Amino acid sequence: MEEGTVELGDVEQSFQVLRVEILEGEYQGILIEVDYGTYQILGESIHFKPGDEIFVVLNVRADNMLIANYADVARTRQLVVLACIFSV
Repeated sequence: MEEGTVELGDVEQSFQVLRVEILEGEYQGILIEVDYGTYQILGESIHFKPGDEIFVVLNVRADNMLIANYADVARTRQLVVLACIFSV
């Protein structure tokens, strides 16, 4: 994992280049890099650590190279905890 800061226009923000494993679907088990905050201005700044789960959008380029783009944070664990709290 690589991290640092980048200036995008008038905005300076943190970025991370994540190495993620695809957990489901046709590309399950593949390790791929995902840029977070390197090329786009972020509305929220999240600092990822090993073990965090995210959703990615996978695209295959014309040259058959697989590209992964960050989509969202997987909040499954937090939602289960909330459901348990409110079901009591």
